[in-house]
Amino acid sequence: MKFLFTTLFTVLTFIASVHSAFFAKNNYADNVYGRPNLPVSPDSPPQAPILYHNFETIMSHPVHVYLIFYGDKWHNSDQKIITAFINGVSKTPHWGIAREYYQNVSGNIKHVTGSVEHVKSLKLNTTTFGTNINPLSTSNLVYDLIEHNRIPVNTNAAYFILTSQDVTITWLNQYNKRLQADNFCVQFCGLHDYRIFNDKLLKMCLSKHSSELHVPEIPNGKILDSMVNAISHELFEMVSDLVLSSWYDVNGQECADKCEPFFQPLQQIQGNPDVVYNLCVGNNKFLVQQIWNPRTQ
Repeated sequence: MKFLFTTLFTVLTFIASVHSAFFAKNNYADNVYGRPNLPVSPDSPPQAPILYHNFETIMSHPVHVYLIFYGDKWHNSDQKIITAFINGVSKTPHWGIAREYYQNVSGNIKHVTGSVEHVKSLKLNTTTFGTNINPLSTSNLVYDLIEHNRIPVNTNAAYFILTSQDVTITWLNQYNKRLQADNFCVQFCGLHDYRIFNDKLLKMCLSKHSSELHVPEIPNGKILDSMVNAISHELFEMVSDLVLSSWYDVNGQECADKCEPFFQPLQQIQGNPDVVYNLCVGNNKFLVQQIWNPRTQ
């Protein structure tokens, strides 16, 4: 049985969704989490406000997360830490910023109010689609899983495709407009997008296993916490701007793009001052970037 689908993805919208240099900046910056003013540091000027563009495209219902661990070098311990982050992040004050985002349809205002819930994890080896994938093949991967009844069609879902270190991602080079192997983490290490599948809107995220956080030490190691940071970045943007048309500033930056690379305030692990973090999710500590607050900007 074959499914017919229509992709609304274009190169321009994809580039708009991931325009900034994800994790490419060094150091932590000097902003304080939760401050009601613009995030500024000696290296970053004040920014333009984020604006609502009158589209009905937030996720106001509980977000059902399907984690697809793709590649042959995933460790069970890493999968458990990522799952714990997904299950707990919406229970933290950090998620309160997501709830500041809303849609206004003919005076009917809805905020991002739902929780984030891990529903299912799948581990796929590279015999499925090979060790070199691209955003289109990851979409086909999701369709294949749906076709074989391994995951359902769920309009309240976020399908995360997370690749291990043995997988390269081919991406469009924005300068010469050509596909270039394994340049995915040159400018960013995560992206979110959507597809129309059998008249259903599906939301997808892609992230690479990479050590792009420029910090001394972090609780779960640079590689894993870099991925968690990418997951957090794309999750916030997905719920507030799921079809890339609702919340962005004059430069096309979404809520997480505007706060790269601000991680302050940092806390130290007791007895190990070289290890820094800024968010507790359950019993786990993470280092994740800040998110732009539209109410206090």
